[in-house]
Amino acid sequence: MRIVIVDDELLTRVGLKSMLDWEAYGYSLVAEVPDGQRALQAIHEYRPDVVLTDIKMPVMDGIQLIQQINQLPFTRPQIIVLSGYNDFAFVKEAMRLGAVDYLLKLEMEKEDLLGALKRIEATLREGAEAEDSKSREQRELERQAITQALLHGKITDAGDLFLNQRHFQIRAFFRMQSKTQGHPEVIQNAIENIAQEIVADVPHARAAYGGDGRFYLLLHGKISPSEQQKKAFSDLCLQINEKVEKYLNVTLGWSPPHYAKGLQELKDAYDKCLSKLVVAEAGYPQSPLMHLHEKPLPRAIRKSLEYISLHYMENISLQDMTKISGLSVSYFGSSFRQHTGYGFVDYLNRIRLEHAKKMLQNTKLKIYQIAQHVGYQNSFYFNRLFKKVEGMTPVEYRNFGLSAKAAHDPKAVD
Repeated sequence: MRIVIVDDELLTRVGLKSMLDWEAYGYSLVAEVPDGQRALQAIHEYRPDVVLTDIKMPVMDGIQLIQQINQLPFTRPQIIVLSGYNDFAFVKEAMRLGAVDYLLKLEMEKEDLLGALKRIEATLREGAEAEDSKSREQRELERQAITQALLHGKITDAGDLFLNQRHFQIRAFFRMQSKTQGHPEVIQNAIENIAQEIVADVPHARAAYGGDGRFYLLLHGKISPSEQQKKAFSDLCLQINEKVEKYLNVTLGWSPPHYAKGLQELKDAYDKCLSKLVVAEAGYPQSPLMHLHEKPLPRAIRKSLEYISLHYMENISLQDMTKISGLSVSYFGSSFRQHTGYGFVDYLNRIRLEHAKKMLQNTKLKIYQIAQHVGYQNSFYFNRLFKKVEGMTPVEYRNFGLSAKAAHDPKAVD
């Protein structure tokens, strides 16, 4: 800490200088002056952390000095008042004006002076830590604002936020189902806080609320993501899913991952996520399969179900599931059937078809588009599988649904 001594008595100034080995305690005596006016000059020049000042001085006394210090346009130093026995009324006024401590000159020992300085040092340290924490929070809010502006196309330059980070993985997600009673904004903030806590220690990862009930998870790097990095990204999604369901009893719906090379492609990638998310919202299944997410299951099987719910629209293989679950191929197959009542491929197909059925009822997408959205690139195979499971073709199912709507509410099909 930088310290200025102010006293009109030379012996007092000399005594204070010799009372401590200032440098040994990490303190620096930057000036010693005989009055308040000279003290103000020293304060402007050295910007001290502490001013040790007498009260009764010529030219400008200690009270006047404190009043002037209170009007400084920069950070004000902490003030310790040096007083005599008959100065109590002045000391009281000095403390009212902002002095943090006082010392009796005739009784002052090394320990008294050192104790007062240590207390100020602790206060300054706490203030600096609080300010640093506030600055970090402010910087994070600024980063979120810049990222959101990029995703929505409001800006095209992020300054140094993504310096040399030109490859992005992004997914969007939304609150699909909630058994928690509470204000939507409170639940929204809780989801955002959980997601941010999970990614806090992951380099170049960020998660935040993106507006309109949607959240995003973003991971960026200098090079194109490897398969290992893509898996790490998927693991982050699983962790967020797991924690949100555990602590909030909320189920999340996710878009497939999209990749962008450069900031120019980032908005397009996010738009694609949102478009798939709209379809996912329309296709959220309310089927008997959902009870599986509510019953006690071994961790490996629950993790597998969560993975399928996030990636059903992708080309998932049995080998992928063994990596996710940590089980062998044969044991995974038997364990999955034991706890779900379905083989892996059968379960995956049924989840895809549940989503497809909702899309048939709630969107105007063409059949081949719905097939692609739920993970089937071959629309002929999709049609055949759909008829085998549902007893009618996708077109027939859609027409049946429209007829039922029309019977219930003629305006619903306009």
